[in-house]
Amino acid sequence: MPDTTKTSESSDESCAKMAVQGSIPAFEILVHRYESKLLSFLSLKTGNKQDAEDLLQNTFLKAYHKLNTFDLSKRFSTWIYAIAYHELISHIRKRRPEIELTGNDEAYSPFPLKSLWNELKALLDDKDYVLLWLHYGAGYSIKEVGEIIDKKESAVKTALHRLRNKIPGLLAKDGILNT
Repeated sequence: MPDTTKTSESSDESCAKMAVQGSIPAFEILVHRYESKLLSFLSLKTGNKQDAEDLLQNTFLKAYHKLNTFDLSKRFSTWIYAIAYHELISHIRKRRPEIELTGNDEAYSPFPLKSLWNELKALLDDKDYVLLWLHYGAGYSIKEVGEIIDKKESAVKTALHRLRNKIPGLLAKDGILNT
């Protein structure tokens, strides 16, 4: 069994490597590091704390069972967000008529500009909003966003460019921005 005495001070990738080798404490540290970030991410679209918590649990269960597929040369954060993203999309597809995708659950919003993000959530479709949030809200690089949502880097760049051009018009039309 690997030495986990300094696991809590280790990088995500070191913890992931130890978890792949069978260290449950190392996986628990990763869960602790990512549970609030992922809960915020999942709450963005469900608008429902219970659904977000269920998706979070599914994300960590899936990650634990698929640890052997984690590529140790990549960032753990990108991998875990990709799992959460796919869980979220699957949930939205299954329950679309039942959930309000533009809810104002401010308690789970990680943004300093909550009202702008809430407006964007109401104005954009699900995939555009998540794409925008991953890059500008969570700070992932274009390459990492592409890995999370399973798109080529060029497609992410194009979509972000299109959104940057589209958003001012949407905000002006909604009376939020004077152009």
